[in-house]
Amino acid sequence: MTASLADCAALYNAGRFAEARDAAEQVLAGDPQNFKARSLWAGATAELGQVEEAVDAIKSAVDAGADHPLVRNMAGRVYLAAGDAAEAVEHLQRAAEVSPDDASVRLALAAALIQLDRFRDALQEYEWVAANAGPSCVLERSTLHWHLGAFAAAADILSSHLAVQPDDAPALNQLALVRKSQGDYAAGLDLFSRAVEADPSFEAAALNLAVTLQQSGRPEDGLAALDHGRTNLPAAKYELLRALMLPVILESEDEILRWRTHFAEGLDRTAHCGAHLRDPLKEVALHHFHLAYQDLDDRDLQRKAAETYLAVCPSLKFAATQLAPPPTNRPIRVAFVSTNLRNHTIGWLNAGFIEHLDRSKFDVTLVSPDFPDDEVYGRIAAAADRVITISRDLTRARALIADAQFDVIYYPDIGMDALTYYLAFARLAPVQAVGWGHPVTTGIPNIDYFVSCDLMEPDKAPEHYTEELVCLPDVGGCYERPNDPDGVFDRAAHGLSEGVPLLTCPQSCFKFHPQFDPLLRDILDRVPDAHLALLTSVPASNSALLRTRLETTLGDAASRVHFIGPLSHGNYLRLVRDADVVLDIPHWSGGRSGYEALAMGAAVVHLPGEFMRGRHTLAFYKTIGVEDCVAADENAYVGLAVRLLTDEAFRVDMRKKIAAHAGPLFNRMQPVHALEDFFAEAVERAAAKP
Repeated sequence: MTASLADCAALYNAGRFAEARDAAEQVLAGDPQNFKARSLWAGATAELGQVEEAVDAIKSAVDAGADHPLVRNMAGRVYLAAGDAAEAVEHLQRAAEVSPDDASVRLALAAALIQLDRFRDALQEYEWVAANAGPSCVLERSTLHWHLGAFAAAADILSSHLAVQPDDAPALNQLALVRKSQGDYAAGLDLFSRAVEADPSFEAAALNLAVTLQQSGRPEDGLAALDHGRTNLPAAKYELLRALMLPVILESEDEILRWRTHFAEGLDRTAHCGAHLRDPLKEVALHHFHLAYQDLDDRDLQRKAAETYLAVCPSLKFAATQLAPPPTNRPIRVAFVSTNLRNHTIGWLNAGFIEHLDRSKFDVTLVSPDFPDDEVYGRIAAAADRVITISRDLTRARALIADAQFDVIYYPDIGMDALTYYLAFARLAPVQAVGWGHPVTTGIPNIDYFVSCDLMEPDKAPEHYTEELVCLPDVGGCYERPNDPDGVFDRAAHGLSEGVPLLTCPQSCFKFHPQFDPLLRDILDRVPDAHLALLTSVPASNSALLRTRLETTLGDAASRVHFIGPLSHGNYLRLVRDADVVLDIPHWSGGRSGYEALAMGAAVVHLPGEFMRGRHTLAFYKTIGVEDCVAADENAYVGLAVRLLTDEAFRVDMRKKIAAHAGPLFNRMQPVHALEDFFAEAVERAAAKP
């Protein structure tokens, strides 16, 4: 019996694509001009992976029946399969206009919109389907709310669903991701564990559980979770994740060496496992951020890590088909690429560059996820000549950047986020450079330059980098001076005693190197009524781990250590301004925090470290011509802190001196002009290469 058009459609909708195509061919044999059958044939052929044939067929179907909803629907699906989401959206939007009650069209349209990172538009389609057509689209709606930063809305959708279906593993996994984004890692761990229990074969939940254990400072438990789920993990993913299980809070120097050995050996096992990854961002979702805080020369390990990624994931070697031609009679096109150009240290450190680069010479593009409710992102986006919005899709992000044909790609930070770390492996522009937002070499072959600054770098600095080192003058940045907030820091509101000497070291917990503990103990022992205020971390478990370590290393003095926060930015500035002494960590100096402490006239005690990452405050002090609080060694560091705590006249003098001289540290244009010169010279050098 000859198949009918209805048979074709029924087979297609049932997912029986080979049979649907056969049925369509039978219809076309009797009616070669039947554009409906041709469109169904094209749709089924695309589903079977023969995309080029499907595109050719759908073009002729559209020519014959352009406004028929079936044709537009199939055209959208074919072009989506072909990777042309923009063309797919055009057809599916027309199909939705002609047939507004067809849920399948709206679902396909939502999928195409997501490919274009049009998350809000996609969410509208899913919300319509959920309200009008039956399917609740729980995962789709909650995931889009999550991507858009609407964490409470995402949590409400998932919680309502789980109240009815408490063992839905994908929903448990998604709610865990939302809770992590809300800062509740403990809830995330519980939900990931429930997802694994509900479906032991659910790879994503097992992976997320291990990653979250590592991020919570529990790498041994993360390793155990990986071993438990090993049967569900491909070899390359398993070995790489094992290597990346690194501690957040370090217990001792011996532990540092043990974990570095673990990391290096894990990279070797990964490189030689004989398996590959297609997309490390999707498959691993972790990188070695915490390695840099161990205060050792990371150049060789960073290079080894990059070589390992290239060995197991050849797609990272992506190169744009055509790089930008040398600029002639046009501005140099520069892209600032980061996920942190928002209310984040990276955003604050780089806003001045984006705002002040000479627009007669440079065309500046911000390449970033969208942060619609973030004021700093809004400021930076408004200053850029254009914005390219990317999502956590490595393939699409690379394509968007390559298509723009930039002359220079400048990553303000590489190593703080997995997306930009993996992006940096690709050759997307003739010149690719990284700034000092994460002040450690990348080891990545396609990063040509590391842009640092001369006052921060130690002797023999080029030996620390796989990139060519470029040093901008003085502090290497153009930072806007923050306003001094009204009011005083309310100690009592944060559990701190009034009328006692107060130290603060307002850094993330993972920056506290074990070698710093003896200095803290010496200061607190020599000033027995002094108290030390530290900031709580996200996740809170890392604060607890640091507290436990300090209880061992500080002895009785640990009772005078207080973890406070989270603080608003205004309260943070009040803390550093109103504390008697601000301590800088020799192993990882404050960047944004150093700028802001000196803006508040705070006396920051600084001991320059061995590497650039421990010398930021030295550069700040040299720039303003005040080096009284720069210590020559550990004894001098402790002595300075003690004197500032106990000698009020000296402390008042230092604060007045710093406040009087701090102005030139801010809004510096010399580094901006030097960055302009570097970009121009680097583009000229790249053009001269054969």
